[in-house]
Amino acid sequence: MDSDQQSRLFYRDSSKEVVVLRKGLEIARYRTSRELIEVHMKGMLAAKELTLKQMSILHGISSGID
Repeated sequence: MDSDQQSRLFYRDSSKEVVVLRKGLEIARYRTSRELIEVHMKGMLAAKELTLKQMSILHGISSGID
């Protein structure tokens, strides 16, 4: 795999920030690893809710999420 196409995650030594790179570009920066995890979990839950809403519309069923 070409290294330019890999995602990378690393800690900044001086500030303890967590930096996420994609294709060599910084795409996110978090104050702590805990913040990264919290944001990721919230994103996963939001994506799940969106998928359930889309499925309920497609199939005409209630997902219980409004």
